[in-house]
Amino acid sequence: MRGVVGYIFPELEQYFTDITAKTILAILEACPFPSQIKRLGKSRFVSFLKQKNPRLPRRRAEGIYERTCSSIGITGEEEAVLFEIRLLLNELRDLEQNIARINAKVHAIVGNREDYRLLLTIPGIGPVTASSIITEIGDIANFSSGKQLIKFAGLDLYGSESGISVHTLRHISKRG
Repeated sequence: MRGVVGYIFPELEQYFTDITAKTILAILEACPFPSQIKRLGKSRFVSFLKQKNPRLPRRRAEGIYERTCSSIGITGEEEAVLFEIRLLLNELRDLEQNIARINAKVHAIVGNREDYRLLLTIPGIGPVTASSIITEIGDIANFSSGKQLIKFAGLDLYGSESGISVHTLRHISKRG
């Protein structure tokens, strides 16, 4: 997707950090070429963007219009490029639907587990991360200590000991 946007609307990348943002996808679906945006006119294009993304500042929408009207991207409306855009948009929609189905299935499988609910109480851990942890480690009761779980995760903790001095603070070794 980034490649297509790069040669059609290279200027769009300065306005959006995520090239698959809903606003960019709406632009590519409705007006895949800069010449189409120019024909639409500034007020209609800005209204279109505000309808698709009400939180988008008007000044930013106007900036997008002005930059695409003077775009250094493709000047014509090539059928092959249009086909590629449509194909990529369809693939992206299919991927989003598959991800939603997978997340729903995983939630149905782990949603009633106590360890899942406990993981969700940890700040920063949401449904996807919690289900990923459970999927990776299985039943947490299989681990008799936190050390076993850490080793299972592939981390090698080490402590520093010399003579009678023992440091209880452990560090992660680079040995893996």
